Amino acid sequence: MKTYRTTAFVFVLVGTVAVAGPPSPTAADYEFHTFQAPDALDTLPFGLNNQGLASGLWYGWDFTPEGSLTAEYGFLYSIEGGLWTVEAPFPGVRYTLLYQINQRGDVAAGVGTEPSVAAVAAVYHSRSDTWTVLPDPDPSSVSSQAVGINDRGQIFGSGGTIYSG
Repeated sequence: MKTYRTTAFVFVLVGTVAVAGPPSPTAADYEFHTFQAPDALDTLPFGLNNQGLASGLWYGWDFTPEGSLTAEYGFLYSIEGGLWTVEAPFPGVRYTLLYQINQRGDVAAGVGTEPSVAAVAAVYHSRSDTWTVLPDPDPSSVSSQAVGINDRGQIFGSGGTIYSG
């Protein structure tokens, strides 16, 4: 697993908002942290749990003997621990897409061999650094991915699939 550490991009409400009337927060009401993966073209957060662990993906250039290709990597981020890259450990996988994270640290994911195409829906278990590959509900589909996960372990995936199990 490659490890990258940098600063943060998470904002935290530090004040209170009045119940009566529309809230009018100002920049002083928030604490801002920015982060960017080193050499990333962009860093995209998709989930944040109550422990402050954010999940998402970043993409950049992956230089190969055939030329330069864009590559996508999953990441986890916390203000205390910084940013670290997560790569799925499956043969031939070049893209790891991490989406929503639940309170247990399980992350809905997609992994694949082509840019922006997740061939397999999966769940990354951040506490144990392990993966669960989910069955494809439609064997004729080209790709599938898991994009949402709740605290009961139900997973929402491509094509409107909900995995429970």
